[in-house]
Amino acid sequence: MAAKTIKKLSPEPGRTDTAGLRTFDADALARCAADAAQPWWRRRACAEALAGRVPERRVARLIACVQDTGDVSEVRIALLGLLADRPELLPWLRHEDRQRDGAYGMAGAVLGARGALGDLTAACLFLSHA
Repeated sequence: MAAKTIKKLSPEPGRTDTAGLRTFDADALARCAADAAQPWWRRRACAEALAGRVPERRVARLIACVQDTGDVSEVRIALLGLLADRPELLPWLRHEDRQRDGAYGMAGAVLGARGALGDLTAACLFLSHA
């Protein structure tokens, strides 16, 4: 039987072996999630499969992807959900530029991450936009 690869586990949109990715090497998943040369849907699947097992040596690169406003919002949102417990993200999350980030879904993801980090001002922002 041929060895499983990330590409074989996620060959095209909508055909991802989620359970297979969850058992795949975390370092390889993190590299794929951060690789802009990979299709966005594969990167998002890899980010989601990393839940609870992000390699510490890949955190800075994954955070850089979250902060890259030129990257695909679906990937940024998945990575932000994955890294929402990282306190080093809080200054970036609170910056006024986040309120102007027009990428689809980012506003909610940013507020959610702020709330996950215990930033009570996120609740005030949410209520003021409700």
